[in-house]
Amino acid sequence: FASPQPDPEKTFSLPCGQGPVLSVDGTFMETKAEGRISDLTQRRPVSVSLCTERSTVELNASASTVEAGDAGPLAITDVTLSKGETKAPETTARTVEVEKSDGDRRTLTVGAGEASYLQLHENHNKGWKATLNGKELTPLR
Repeated sequence: FASPQPDPEKTFSLPCGQGPVLSVDGTFMETKAEGRISDLTQRRPVSVSLCTERSTVELNASASTVEAGDAGPLAITDVTLSKGETKAPETTARTVEVEKSDGDRRTLTVGAGEASYLQLHENHNKGWKATLNGKELTPLR
């Protein structure tokens, strides 16, 4: 007996304290998350924000350490720090087409555009490497 799949366009929200862990200067901050079901099933980013007034936190004047945990079903992959209101980037997403996916080898075609990151949801192993036009790229974990 199979359960019906949820509507991919339906939205979800995790209340404060149920989002991924974020630490700012050693203080753990509660987060909340929201997005569409299809974001989860297709492993696309979802919106995560702090459970503070206007989702803000005051940083030290000189240096601050921001750390994100990766335990649990959601992980923080990037953090936007700004002074005042943030604006969405005015760039268009680059296209990515999977040419081959054989065992431990992937061949992709990435469309033209500004510098960007290619994010894969796989383990990071010692022998792993990526190349672009024959030039080895620097992996980030």
